[in-house]
Amino acid sequence: MGRARGGRLLPVLAALFVALLLISGCAAEGEDEEGSPVPAEEPEAPMEDKEKAALYAAIGSFVGKAWNGSGLFPDPCGQTPIQGVSCDLFNGVWYPTVVSIGPVLDNSLQCAPDARFSPQLFDLRRLKSLTFYACFPAANPTTIPAASWDKLSGTLETLEFRSNPGLSGAIPASLGRLASLRSLVLVDNNLTGAIPESMAAMPRLRFLALDHNRLSGTVPAKLAALPSIGAMYLNGNNLTGALEFSARFYQRMGSRFASWDNPGLCTAETAGGAPTGVAVCKDAQDPPRVGVRDGMDGGGRRPEASSSLPASSSSSAMVAVLWWSVLAQGMAMAL
Repeated sequence: MGRARGGRLLPVLAALFVALLLISGCAAEGEDEEGSPVPAEEPEAPMEDKEKAALYAAIGSFVGKAWNGSGLFPDPCGQTPIQGVSCDLFNGVWYPTVVSIGPVLDNSLQCAPDARFSPQLFDLRRLKSLTFYACFPAANPTTIPAASWDKLSGTLETLEFRSNPGLSGAIPASLGRLASLRSLVLVDNNLTGAIPESMAAMPRLRFLALDHNRLSGTVPAKLAALPSIGAMYLNGNNLTGALEFSARFYQRMGSRFASWDNPGLCTAETAGGAPTGVAVCKDAQDPPRVGVRDGMDGGGRRPEASSSLPASSSSSAMVAVLWWSVLAQGMAMAL
């Protein structure tokens, strides 16, 4: 009798257990106004409010005041990502690590006509890569900030300014404080002045591209002593004087060192190590020729459109394609 009664209770207990599971599942999901179950909402990716505010302010200063970052992208490192911004987790919290501004894709962040640098840019505490492409036109003359780069010295690994005709003025010496920097690309801008000697103080720098600006003065000899350097492009400027790098440096770098298209630049005669496209220095009293970007050649004539390659150019488009392929190969080998 006892066994039969226990046998009848087992199905009842099993049914009660299943019912309890269903009830608990509904409670976890919740119900809408009509009593139907709805999925539980996933929490936003954790991100400090201060970091989020700095990101909105930094981007807004470049793309314009009409950009409503907090409204369009309330969770920039999670469910509402921003094109050109990448994030990484540190101790369970999201931080922006990559910011890229410029017309690369259709939905890329693009600079406004009055784009400017915001102090909040330097409050992004985990920023590893910062890129500006075609951001500053000639109608918006802008200089690279001289201050606050030390705030990014422990994190920033890549800094790029490409194709910004309005980016003028000198290269700030404070960039030399970026101790973690591996790649510095300042290409096809309107930068002037000398190459700061402080650049020789960046121990991790592997790739340095300063080509196609209007830089002047001599090339700091200490650049050759950068312990990690794997590629260096200085071509297409107004650099003058004698290159004081060793033949061993030229042999080691090969095509990953470029200094042609600097009419006032020369090199000491070396045994099989002279850089391509740079003349051997003559009498020290000979005045250097005026640079191509000053508008006249050594004979007082306005020069033809020059190529960034040592060979003669047939079209500016072909030259651009070839040079960017060389630059990309050099970056890949250096990094």
